Amino acid sequence: MLAATDAANAKKEVALEKSMEIEHQAKIISVEKRGAEEALAEAMPALEAARAALAELEKSDITEIRYGLDNPIRVKLIVKLGSFPGLLRLRRKPSRWFASVS
Repeated sequence: MLAATDAANAKKEVALEKSMEIEHQAKIISVEKRGAEEALAEAMPALEAARAALAELEKSDITEIRYGLDNPIRVKLIVKLGSFPGLLRLRRKPSRWFASVS
């Protein structure tokens, strides 16, 4: 009978430790969620502005940039270098998260 009680008490201790660990992780997740929501709230105006700018963009605008009609020399250079990814290393490497999703 004592062995059964000891086993039950040991299981109770393990359950209590796991419960405390879960509570601790829940607090961490709550803090991280709050931070992510704040970052999202900061990014949303920029996203909406970009969406509005894309809605106003016309095909002729893209053609003008691509073929260099009335573009300053710097714009022409960046467009040409952008077509050769090995020459222009301004692009960031994808994050580990992006690599794991794709």
